[in-house]
Amino acid sequence: MDIEKNIIIEECVSHAWAKAFKATYFNKDVTPLSVSISGLDNSSYKEDTIIRSSLDKFLCQKKHASIDTVSNTIFPSSLWNPNKDRSLFFQRYLKCYPTIKKSEPINRNGTYFGRLISYDNDSENGNQIDDILKQWESKNHRNSGLQAGLYNPMKDRNKSRIGLGFPCMQQICFSPIGTNGKDGLSVSAFYATQTIVEKAYGNYLGIIQLGQFMASQMDLELKSVTLFVSKAKFKNDTKGKKSDYTEIWNILKDL
Repeated sequence: MDIEKNIIIEECVSHAWAKAFKATYFNKDVTPLSVSISGLDNSSYKEDTIIRSSLDKFLCQKKHASIDTVSNTIFPSSLWNPNKDRSLFFQRYLKCYPTIKKSEPINRNGTYFGRLISYDNDSENGNQIDDILKQWESKNHRNSGLQAGLYNPMKDRNKSRIGLGFPCMQQICFSPIGTNGKDGLSVSAFYATQTIVEKAYGNYLGIIQLGQFMASQMDLELKSVTLFVSKAKFKNDTKGKKSDYTEIWNILKDL
């Protein structure tokens, strides 16, 4: 695959996902894949409702997690009240966390947001997000300090031949653009692996929504998010056939 096809740049979340779908549809996996979504702000993002509804319908039929369920593992937007102090948001999530892990199979080993605000189950000292924001608010804008880790070697390294499904995202960085972020905020996330059909769309939304939260707390404007994927796989369902995806392909093929 030539380098141009490994790099996707779009302003619409749905179209970015569509290109990733098409790239892996023919190649099974793409190594590496970079997906950038630009033209963002702190309150909205562009979607194609036909593409999104078609994918959600397919995921429901195959009993996979919905787009929103996946995105909520990164940022639980329904729990965030922008008019309240962020500490209440964190407390509310941690209170619900045991139930969240039990409610969905994909959450059984934890969630990304859980790792971000309670790394290693340390709710007192493990809130990486709050630490980043407090650093920024103290006028310490050191770029290397504006990042959070998701992979925990002590917990996540094992000898299993089967992927555990979490955490595929390893690291996330919040990068101010221009002096002290005068030109906005860019967010970059690194994934060791990612399944395009089951997870990618929800991942894109989750990163965007987390970026919007961080930008609002930093008094900046979100401009773009980029996901770097070491290996992007078309699907995780080994029993599925390409014919299962004909309806989605027919919608995307002319984009």
